[in-house]
Amino acid sequence: MWGALREGSGDGSPRVSIQSLVTLLSRLDDLRVPASVARAGGGQTEEQIRGYLEDLVRRDVGLFLERHGHHLGAEHLALFHHLRGDYEVNFHLERLTAAVCPSPAQLSAQHSRASNRRLAQMRRLESEGYFHEDNMRRREPLLYETYVGAPLVEPIRCGDAGEDGDGAACLAGGVSHAVSMAMLEKEDERAAAERLSAQRKELEAREETEEEADSDGGDEGPPRGGSIRAPGVVPARGPGWRLAGGGLGGRATAEELSRARLEGWGGGPGRGDDADEETRPDVELEREAHREEDGRREAIRAENDPDRDARLAEFGRVMRERFLSGEDGEHVDYAAMDADESLDDTWRKEAAQDAEDAYFDAPSPSPSEE
Repeated sequence: MWGALREGSGDGSPRVSIQSLVTLLSRLDDLRVPASVARAGGGQTEEQIRGYLEDLVRRDVGLFLERHGHHLGAEHLALFHHLRGDYEVNFHLERLTAAVCPSPAQLSAQHSRASNRRLAQMRRLESEGYFHEDNMRRREPLLYETYVGAPLVEPIRCGDAGEDGDGAACLAGGVSHAVSMAMLEKEDERAAAERLSAQRKELEAREETEEEADSDGGDEGPPRGGSIRAPGVVPARGPGWRLAGGGLGGRATAEELSRARLEGWGGGPGRGDDADEETRPDVELEREAHREEDGRREAIRAENDPDRDARLAEFGRVMRERFLSGEDGEHVDYAAMDADESLDDTWRKEAAQDAEDAYFDAPSPSPSEE
């Protein structure tokens, strides 16, 4: 086989090229070699591994590519291109070349496969609540605010039965469970408020940069004093719609954002910044009463807002498109998802079902005339 390798090289030194490849592989920490190599010499030294690789590439190039081809780059695979006449060698070269330098057709197939796997994973996450309104809002609070408006405030009460059976669990667990749920909810809302504040600052900085660039170029910039919104998105409007704050352009002021971190989205009654007043028990009780009242008012306003469901549906559509396009990298592992072959089972079953439906739906052949 060494003679065949010499014939395929044009630089006049094929043995050096193969030897350098063997040297490279023998120094890899994650190179897997048969256990017999270690048993033969009492260990796996670099010389033993080199001897194993040289012997393998002489005896069987196809087996060499099958075992160790995933470590090779395009320039290494080129050493074996002249052996494509061998079916096994050609099979492994096609497979490995598609991984390191895919053709346009192979790229298209890979993209379609990854898209199908993401869609299958999205369906799984749907059943796990990933695209529930509250979870989507906490991941992208500014986008939620832009499309839908302020979130509805519905305090957790022991005995409330929801879709997930939290009410039954609350009754079973008693007051301690209700307190735990409330603390978790409050922590989630605090994180969402901080994320919203960070997103607003980032968007403000970007808009200021764009305005400065426009003014330097002599172009008229966007009007100041408008509400912050995601680029290319029409802000939500309609009865019952409001932003979480009453600052400039409907944005929350720094004080209101700080208050939101402590109280949640519902807010509380207007009050000063006195630290003693903030820690008084009666003030906390009053604060809770106002939050519950705000929740009831928001629920009533939502019932009077026929467009809210449509805005929420549009927000959900955008969030799903973001997931499929790879913009949820902070929350999901796209590399693992795109490589997960188990997600293909969904499409195999659907393809088989479609073929079966097409078979039974096909018109029967007309009987021959007698």
